[in-house]
Amino acid sequence: MKRRGVLEDYEITLDRKGTFWTFGIPSARTQKLPFYLWEWGHFTTLRGYYTTRENYPQFLLFHTLDGEGRLYYDYREYVLSRNTVAVIHCEKSHRYENISDRWEFNWFHFSGTIARDYCELFNDGDGLTIQELHPGDPEAEMIVEIIAQDNRIDFIKDLNTSAKITSLMTMLVTRKLRARQHDYHAVKSNINNAISFMLNNLTADISIDRIADTVNLSKYHFCRMFKNQTGITPYEYLINLRIHRAKQLLRTGSITLDAVASQSGFLNSKNLIYNFRRLTGLTPGAYRRSVDAIV
Repeated sequence: MKRRGVLEDYEITLDRKGTFWTFGIPSARTQKLPFYLWEWGHFTTLRGYYTTRENYPQFLLFHTLDGEGRLYYDYREYVLSRNTVAVIHCEKSHRYENISDRWEFNWFHFSGTIARDYCELFNDGDGLTIQELHPGDPEAEMIVEIIAQDNRIDFIKDLNTSAKITSLMTMLVTRKLRARQHDYHAVKSNINNAISFMLNNLTADISIDRIADTVNLSKYHFCRMFKNQTGITPYEYLINLRIHRAKQLLRTGSITLDAVASQSGFLNSKNLIYNFRRLTGLTPGAYRRSVDAIV
């Protein structure tokens, strides 16, 4: 079946045995609720299926159960793979299509007084979040409950549906924030472990590859993560740690510059002087004299 309009373009190729599609009739009273449904269903699509829209004043939740779909959303491309959920704002230009033999998903179009706010929470504003969601998860079961209802006009039913969608969206946002916290703690732990390794091997000839290996990350990913968290590269951080050790040594007495360089991890006194001046604005000798003057 194919339908065209000013804002819509469809090629709906479905396995009819694995498909149902229900249209709602939200009353003016229902449309004042936090959430309400426009249409909902379960699609098992075949190759050739696609839908293109924009300027459609509703939101759409997909939960892919099997196969894969491709989503072009707000001029970016995403893959909707098995056991993932996504929520889009249909006012934005979008197209979704089957890219496997069969793409099976639960879905519902919704609106509501807080629908936009929740969609933005889930997607971090204008972006798009694709979250893992497996059959049997509480959120997945709630989606099944939402799409299983009939379309009779019943305000009490609509109140319960609004509550279910509110709970569902809250649970999805919470899952995302918890995953982010877990990622943050993992990153923080990796950074701390890398810094501990630097401190314990300050006088050794250690490379960034070796430091990255200690936290089981590729050099590229480690360097990007480290700079995002500290503001400087791992190499610069290592040099700063060595300068800090050099300062401690320079404050302890008449130790030679060659000894300071050796005990703080620099190749020689020339390398120490270059980096010390670059980072502090002083030579090691000038720093030592300024400390002696204070004492």
